[in-house]
Amino acid sequence: MFLDENEIAKLTGIRKGSRGQSRENLQCDQLRVMGIPFFVNARGEPIVARAAFQMSSTAPPPPPPKAWQPGCLN
Repeated sequence: MFLDENEIAKLTGIRKGSRGQSRENLQCDQLRVMGIPFFVNARGEPIVARAAFQMSSTAPPPPPPKAWQPGCLN
């Protein structure tokens, strides 16, 4: 249902904190830059739903190709 800690680290490229900022804060900043929707849990960790990456199309399928007709009939 949600990406695990390792998957978020892989996605953001951030595995540990630096420059006085926690790993979680840096990951949240990167997710914002990437435009990936997430929320922060009570422990301050970014939570990303797997549904954010599952493609679903609500568009109808394209119409089937028309049968060939000679040019004079068009």
